[in-house]
Amino acid sequence: MAAVTTPIRSRNLAEAHKRVRSPLARLRHFIRAYVSLEGATVVALYLTLWFWIGLVLDYGVFRLFHFDWVQETTWSVRCGVLVLLLAGLLAVAALTVATRLFREFHDAALALVLERRYPHILGDRLITAVELADPLKAAEIGYSPAMVQEIIYEAAQRVGQLKIQDVFDWRRLTRRGRLLGILAVGGYLVAGSLFCTANALGGRGFTTAGFSQFQDVAGIWFERNILLHNIIWPRQAQLEYLDAPPWGDEYRIGRGDRGPVIRVRAFKYVIAGAPSKRAVQAYRAWLTSRGVGGDEQNQWLEQFQQKPAEGWRALSWFDLTPELLGAPVPDLVLPADWKVRDGGAGLTLDEIELNLDKSETHKTLAPETQKGLRNVLAQLEERANDPALNRTLRKLTIPDEALLIYKGAATNSQTTMQRLADSEYTGQFGDLKETVTFTVQGLDYYTPPRKVVVVDPPVLEQLLREEERPAYLYYRLGRDDNPAELSGKKQRFEPAQVSLQGGEVSRIDVPAGTHLTLTATASKDLAKVWIEPHRLQKAGIPITASPPQMRDARTFTTRLENVRFEQNFLIHFLDSDGVAGQRQVALIPSEDAPPKIREFAPDKIVRRVQGGYMVTVTARIPFLAEIDDDHGLNEVRYAYTVAQAESGRPDRQASWPLLGGISLNPAGQGLLPGLADLIYLLQLSTAGGHKIETGPVQYYPLPSFRKELDKRPEDAVRHPEPSELATPKALPFRRLLNHFSLKPDDWTQPELDPLDSDLPLWKTNPHLKMTDPSRPQPRYQMQLWLEAVDNDLDSEKTEVGRPRPHLKASEERYTFFLVSENELLTEIAKEEEQLYVKLDERYQGLLDMQNKLAQINLDLSSSALKTNELGAMSARIDQIQEVLEKAQNTAREVYTDYARILREMKANQVSERFLERVAKTIVDPLKRIDDHFEDARDALDHFRKALDGRELGLSRRAGSTAKEQMLALTRALEKILASMQKMTDLNALIKILADIEKSEGAQYETIKKLYEDKVNDLFEQGTGEKPEGKK
Repeated sequence: MAAVTTPIRSRNLAEAHKRVRSPLARLRHFIRAYVSLEGATVVALYLTLWFWIGLVLDYGVFRLFHFDWVQETTWSVRCGVLVLLLAGLLAVAALTVATRLFREFHDAALALVLERRYPHILGDRLITAVELADPLKAAEIGYSPAMVQEIIYEAAQRVGQLKIQDVFDWRRLTRRGRLLGILAVGGYLVAGSLFCTANALGGRGFTTAGFSQFQDVAGIWFERNILLHNIIWPRQAQLEYLDAPPWGDEYRIGRGDRGPVIRVRAFKYVIAGAPSKRAVQAYRAWLTSRGVGGDEQNQWLEQFQQKPAEGWRALSWFDLTPELLGAPVPDLVLPADWKVRDGGAGLTLDEIELNLDKSETHKTLAPETQKGLRNVLAQLEERANDPALNRTLRKLTIPDEALLIYKGAATNSQTTMQRLADSEYTGQFGDLKETVTFTVQGLDYYTPPRKVVVVDPPVLEQLLREEERPAYLYYRLGRDDNPAELSGKKQRFEPAQVSLQGGEVSRIDVPAGTHLTLTATASKDLAKVWIEPHRLQKAGIPITASPPQMRDARTFTTRLENVRFEQNFLIHFLDSDGVAGQRQVALIPSEDAPPKIREFAPDKIVRRVQGGYMVTVTARIPFLAEIDDDHGLNEVRYAYTVAQAESGRPDRQASWPLLGGISLNPAGQGLLPGLADLIYLLQLSTAGGHKIETGPVQYYPLPSFRKELDKRPEDAVRHPEPSELATPKALPFRRLLNHFSLKPDDWTQPELDPLDSDLPLWKTNPHLKMTDPSRPQPRYQMQLWLEAVDNDLDSEKTEVGRPRPHLKASEERYTFFLVSENELLTEIAKEEEQLYVKLDERYQGLLDMQNKLAQINLDLSSSALKTNELGAMSARIDQIQEVLEKAQNTAREVYTDYARILREMKANQVSERFLERVAKTIVDPLKRIDDHFEDARDALDHFRKALDGRELGLSRRAGSTAKEQMLALTRALEKILASMQKMTDLNALIKILADIEKSEGAQYETIKKLYEDKVNDLFEQGTGEKPEGKK
């Protein structure tokens, strides 16, 4: 710019500066006003959009999808959304207002705004006047002071022509204002019209009541979303849970268990908000009049005056006011027998209506009271239809059904609940495998969501048993010791694990009378433990387990003393989450049972006869048996009674078969002519008979049992001290003798060899043998059985309190006939005759085969014999071998039977001459004859092979050898059979003597002398030797 050299005219520079800054100050005020208006418009638009969008997302979604986010989300979530929206509002306000409203506007900037708005008027004069306001400073930087002053004066003159308000775009504010009005007023009209249309479509007419409903909805929205009240949208129904979960809004159950039973109740009349103070006082007075006071009254009142969680609660009688009812509240006396079903809700109008609908109520309800209550209900129904009370009172619908809906990660199910009386519903889940969230829906209402949290149920990780068992199971007293030393005392044992695997039952077997302490450890901390009988527990038998005692958060103990009956019980435990677990315990006490005697019988050598067994009075009787006890045997013994047998009338023909039917006729035949008739006449003259009573029971303890005890260290006599009993032992512990095998003794000389298990009659009952040689041997009958006694000192007591062990007698009772030697030998003779016949039959067959063999040898000696004829001879040798084999088997069988008979004779201590004769002439030869059979068999084998080989010379030599061996065999058999025949003859005489012994009389000695002479003669003739008495 060129410098001006003309002198400065005399003007007021200060006045010019003032006039230049005046429009700048006005512009600054206009800017702040414009920014404020614009910010207010933006904030109003934000709030309007917030309302309409929020209303659509909240109420609109609820109406379309029945989703109420107040119920579905927590207060903190809604509070977070509100904070975000408020933050957005503040951000908009800050951006549109605060950042511009409080900005400092400099004069140069304002001058520049005006220069740009009015360039044709100002022509940069205003900006120059503002920036070069001091001419002297302008001169310093090279500007002419006169020119600067001139510009200032010109700017001061021209700013008066400016219209400051035209600097701004006021149409934008107008458009935003119009938009705000359309959103606010237009939205209101549209929303109200929609409500009116909905009413018209619902049959309630197109009236302005729709606008009132919209206003209620808007108010509810504001309370829900701005004030964050837990108010639900108006519904057709309302349900309320009847049971509160133990943990807030959660139930906790074990995995696989059925969920809890859910119960809800529907309301018909509901009121908004908490009860007034007047209602609380009225309820207090009513409770007092019903006798409800103290803590119970305070608890009910505290619940009654709480603000409802969803904004609405059941209308109670005490909430009625003239304003609510539209008329004075009648002064009615409610029946004294009406009880509130929920103390926290008071006596509701729903209950009153339900009571009025019950016929039994009319019997106790005064007519005027009934009429007054019906009028109140009618007035409430009318008032509930008043739109002015929509936010205060509602009449709802009782749903026909309610649905229990539950969802989880992999679960999505629902079930129809059962409707009960009094508008209540109940339902239950299926088996839940995972955590689910559930709600109950009735019409368009659904209860606030709750959870069923599935957790692992508590289980027992360890179960220990500590037993104190009866001491008598492990210690044995001496015979003369006092049983009280062990009776009732217990031996303690170390803790042992109880199996928790393989099922839901832990079985514990203990001896009866045991003290048992169970110590269990659970997998989780426990809040409660208790015991109850299992359904399998026998009726009338109580569970004796003590109440469980907690040792720590997871361990508890219980004790059972003197267990004698089966205990089948459940241990229930509740963990800190309220999840229940259980374990069934079956405690099976084994009673100390009596001993068991099995397979008790006389040995095979004992002679069995009709009606029992026969032995001599000096016999050594062997037995076999197996004796068992579950814990311990204390004694095994024979028990028997002896009675003299009854004599009988003799039979004339009894002895005839053995004597060949001999007679007193001089022409009679037989070995001893006339002896049988003599014996018969003697017996006939002396027959009488008598019978005596059975004697007392006699006992013979088995020495072998005592020897078995002495061999076992566990069965040594012990007297345990209390300290030893109290010291825990490890199982298995001492095992007393509980099994004993009774076996025949192994002896050579029955009277001299040691006695272990056999019954020695000559020792136990020596008086049975007749010692008077002038008298015959009496005949006795013995009943014998086996007895076993255990060591039980606790199960049973005598009348004086002493222990009474179990005594078990064998089921088998055997009858023994104790007879003379001669009578026994007579019975043995019957078997000997059978054996003689059996062996003789085979002997005769061998004789036939011997003749055939001789014929074969004769044919072989013929010179006309041809080799092709040798095959037929070989076939005949096969036949001979077959007969030989059968004879050998029979000989072995006879040997076995005779060996048994010989041992039987020895056991009965038969006369040595009979034993020697049987052993030397029959048993030993029978044993040796098996070699003759083998030699004959070998010779026949060689003979047959020679014949098969068609070698004539070899066949003749082999045939001669076979003939010689067969002859030797038959001669040996012939000798044995002769000895057996001689024994048969001797047995015939023994039979005669046995018949004589059965008679008693004065002639006994005479007949006996005659008998002995005849027997000695026969013995001498039969054996070639004189009897012992005549050698």
